[in-house]
Amino acid sequence: HRMEDELDSDSVKTKGGGGAFGFDINPQEPYASQHEEFFMRTLKELKKKGVRKSIVNEALKGIEENTRSTEGKIQYNGAVVTGTAEELKRFQDLPFIRASVLGATIDKY
Repeated sequence: HRMEDELDSDSVKTKGGGGAFGFDINPQEPYASQHEEFFMRTLKELKKKGVRKSIVNEALKGIEENTRSTEGKIQYNGAVVTGTAEELKRFQDLPFIRASVLGATIDKY
């Protein structure tokens, strides 16, 4: 609501993806809160073990900031969707998509 009604510029309506972290969702396993729970458990275990410490700490800090005003519920800032150009056409004119970026393309192998 605030993004739509209060912010002046589109440049402040989106968050950069440089520090993006996430988890897989696929058609065989539709989204469920268990994905978030597993993701958080994994990050906390990695932190305990000291694996990739700065990256894990960055992810946990971002999640803490993201959930501060939502009683611990994660607000999603975006999604990475993969597929062929033909498969991605179904997303082309959906009203909730604000922007898209083509990351990389390869020939089918």
